[in-house]
Amino acid sequence: MDNAILSQLKQVDVSVDKDKTKERVNNKWKAVTSSERKAFLDEYDVQESNVYRIRTVGAIMPKMALFFSEHFGINPLFLSGDIDEDTGWSKEAMEEFLVKKGYTLQPAEPSAKKEGKGKGTKKAPGKKTTAPATEASAAEPEAPANEAPLSDPANMPVEEMVSIVTSMYALAKYSASAKEKLIRVASTTLCKNICINSEKWYNKFIKGSKGEQNATS
Repeated sequence: MDNAILSQLKQVDVSVDKDKTKERVNNKWKAVTSSERKAFLDEYDVQESNVYRIRTVGAIMPKMALFFSEHFGINPLFLSGDIDEDTGWSKEAMEEFLVKKGYTLQPAEPSAKKEGKGKGTKKAPGKKTTAPATEASAAEPEAPANEAPLSDPANMPVEEMVSIVTSMYALAKYSASAKEKLIRVASTTLCKNICINSEKWYNKFIKGSKGEQNATS
């Protein structure tokens, strides 16, 4: 029995005529030997109490109807009382029973084509794929040439100082190394003298950078 079909089946009574279901299951159960009964119970992992309930109450679940009909060669619709002539078990009879009881037959999905057995076809165990870096986790941008380590910022020409501090401030938002160098340059007397001429520029580069450093320290 297809496991995909069995997984759909609900625990509901599908008999339309309990007297007919009782009679037909009883007739078959009494007609077979005890060894045949045991073979049925073992094959489908069914308890004899399940069969007894059908024989005495007449209620039959879809799974038991399919098990009983398949094993003993009976049309499941005959067991449920939907038809009065037993045409025997067949795949078509099983599918007709399932459709009549409200189940949708899902077509089997085509199996994926297997790769060759040569070496290198198996996926390396435990290897994880890395998701594309987002803005928050992106690698730090490379510093431009004028962000090279400074040997003596105090001796730097004014034009170069302004150019480097400006570029460092832009990179400091994304690069820890740029922020660190910006603080270093901003602490020099030369940089303070340049920046102090413009209060806005001073607050932006000097106070702002130091405030960020204190907040993160």
